[in-house]
Amino acid sequence: MKNTLKRLLLLFLVVICPITVFLTACGATATNTVNGVTFVSKKYDDETGFAVFEVDLNTPTKLTYKASPSTWSGYTVTYTVVGDEGINQSRYTLENGEITVSDAAFQRIRVMITINRHSSFCFVQLKEYPSSIKLEHNEVVLNAHGSYTIPVIGVFNGVEKYISDSDYNFEISTSDETTVSVPDKTRLKVTSLMDRVDSATITIKLNDTTGERTKYELTLKVNVVKNVNDGYAVTDGKETFVQDGDEFDLNLSDLNTNENGDYLFNYKLFTFSLSGYYVYPNIECLTNQGRLCAVDNENHQIIIDKNIDLNTEIKIGLWTNLTKTDGTTFGITFTVTVK
Repeated sequence: MKNTLKRLLLLFLVVICPITVFLTACGATATNTVNGVTFVSKKYDDETGFAVFEVDLNTPTKLTYKASPSTWSGYTVTYTVVGDEGINQSRYTLENGEITVSDAAFQRIRVMITINRHSSFCFVQLKEYPSSIKLEHNEVVLNAHGSYTIPVIGVFNGVEKYISDSDYNFEISTSDETTVSVPDKTRLKVTSLMDRVDSATITIKLNDTTGERTKYELTLKVNVVKNVNDGYAVTDGKETFVQDGDEFDLNLSDLNTNENGDYLFNYKLFTFSLSGYYVYPNIECLTNQGRLCAVDNENHQIIIDKNIDLNTEIKIGLWTNLTKTDGTTFGITFTVTVK
């Protein structure tokens, strides 16, 4: 009887245990199979939630996805274009999840990815670029230790609208990192570092979706000034910070003249904002001797007529309408006494 029990026990160890180990190993392997897949892109469709891939002409683009669990790699991926028929099929190729569009007449398609009977969908469409771009300001004054988000305007079919670094591939650089830095070269934001008067040139490139080709390039001049509190500045070679209603003196002998002999007064007029930057507004001027001054707002110059009577005290009134950070407007006025 004892011998029979021993033989049965030996049979269990030799035959049954390996089977148990084998089944356990198979079960562990089975739990690692892919149980989900989804396309991953920077943009998603508002209505369906599908990922949207925006591609450039003749630029191979990988339709990226994420499978879960991410540790499993032994699976087969299938890509299928859903519902696309006719001539549009000749405008692109899709091989191993990489799409290349060869015709500008390409229409948006829907692609399905399948892994182990799990599927996900995405849209593929051509990237729309503006016909041109420009800056809201080509030159700005930045408060020391301040930051500035660069507004870029794109023209689409004759209509201007702001474009962002979340929708387009920007590349930002600075000529002087010690004065104005670029925290993230892909973001339209710069920051001033030094509490002194200095300047830097910011280069803004709008690249294609791959970042390899530059479509447009702009430059922005950033002037860093000393901190002021809710003030304005007018300069004739030196900075003079003034408030609404202030007066300051101006010596004509310090000014240059144009080809007509008129005096040229270079000015900077700007206002503090919550974001820490300043903008140049347009101004107007009038003297107590009549309209003997004019303003060149593009070049930030006041032109004082050479025939002005210097035997009489001359006062030039400067005024402008500015917009506060809350959107309301207000007027400011300065008086310049010419000597």
